[in-house]
Amino acid sequence: MPQARLLRGRSRAIVSAGHCNVSRMKTLSDYDALAWCEDRGYKFDKGGLPVLRQASELERFSIPRDAGARVFLAKSHMNSFRSEGESCVWLHDLDVWPSGQWEPLFERFRLSFGITETLRERRAHLVYESEFEAAVSIAVYAVLMLWDCHVFGSSGAPFLYYSHDEFGKRTANHSPDPALASGTSPAGQEPRHR
Repeated sequence: MPQARLLRGRSRAIVSAGHCNVSRMKTLSDYDALAWCEDRGYKFDKGGLPVLRQASELERFSIPRDAGARVFLAKSHMNSFRSEGESCVWLHDLDVWPSGQWEPLFERFRLSFGITETLRERRAHLVYESEFEAAVSIAVYAVLMLWDCHVFGSSGAPFLYYSHDEFGKRTANHSPDPALASGTSPAGQEPRHR
């Protein structure tokens, strides 16, 4: 099988064995991510962090210890962004828990989208609605590794924050199912593990 090669241009493409997959997801510098968010009405403090992180009207929740429950939580919270034309998933504080992290796995995920810059160079990801599962995957990975993760929607309304201190905040009433909003599976059952 021929080795994949990366093509540069407006859209990134991965070509392998005669198949071409065009990815629209792109990474942003901190400066460009800040500009994208501010253009949509999100406010930031002098340190470059979202003001919403400190907002008392946001729903606060705990990040569970169980990995399966963390995945379930992130997937259910990300449903708030499903109908956004674009979502910006911006990662911070990648080094708080170094013994429990494996950054090379995330770098490989980015390479699958043709993104060659390191995570340290470009921490923000602009994901289009057509590639929504990529945004979910980034949030899931951030929750598993306990990286700070901010998710912004292009409408300027939804906001989600996961902290390395095992809690999060989000704009309330964006989940279609109250059980999903609490991070528990439907009917209060524990998530199934395989």
